[in-house]
Amino acid sequence: MALIAMKNEAEGEMARGGIDKEAFNRYIDRLYSYMPSLLALRMTTSKGDIIYGTGLTPGVIVNIADRDYFNFERDKFNGGIYISKPTLGRVSGKWVINIARRVNNPDGSFAGIVFGSLTIEHYNKIFSGIDVGKKGSVSLRDSELALIARHPELGNTTGSKVVSKEFSTLYKAGFKNATFKGLAGIDNTERLVSYRKIADYPLVVVVALAQDEYLANWRKEAMTQIGLVALFTLVGFFSSKTLWIRWKREKVIETELRKAKDEMEQRVEQRTAD
Repeated sequence: MALIAMKNEAEGEMARGGIDKEAFNRYIDRLYSYMPSLLALRMTTSKGDIIYGTGLTPGVIVNIADRDYFNFERDKFNGGIYISKPTLGRVSGKWVINIARRVNNPDGSFAGIVFGSLTIEHYNKIFSGIDVGKKGSVSLRDSELALIARHPELGNTTGSKVVSKEFSTLYKAGFKNATFKGLAGIDNTERLVSYRKIADYPLVVVVALAQDEYLANWRKEAMTQIGLVALFTLVGFFSSKTLWIRWKREKVIETELRKAKDEMEQRVEQRTAD
């Protein structure tokens, strides 16, 4: 939405005679203040020079004409939004993902791009708030399954396309989301993995849980239930034994009472006869 707003503002100013650099930068600063998660919000010329936006050093011109997101928007009249692969920012010096849109001159020709930068650290910070256990992981990959961000981090693995055979097979078969068990290629650990492709964007979110951790609660609950069953069985056994002993005693008493009754009846009959 910020990029659309920037694009419309820039195209509107160019249609009215040209961009007022100071006013346009103030407009960008205002948009940027609403989005603290962004590292930068900028605009280039048709040649790829970044001359508008946040975090720029006065008098220093940075060119990004060789970047994939710039070339895509330059060559596509209706390019739409473009999400780049992880790249080392030339202004910030940090690993970032750039999200870009094309800006047109009043005659429809290419005027440059507007783009926002999100750091890889931003995603790692978000993922760190998700509890996936000590051996679990949350990661973001691009459309080619190249790693963008992962928590916990595993050294310098940004861009790695190493995934399990199961993951690769399901993704190449066209499944946009799936759950499977597999041996993670990046750290050789067996996990239960779920992935989902994000709408029409070249991004895939992957959540993996280690088997011994995701079964821990189930095992704990199973042991509790087994304990309860054992307790009920033991109580039932002793209760049954108690009832059997009581029943046996009642039978003995009943036999003795019947015998006493018979003896009494015999005495009564004898006395009556006498």
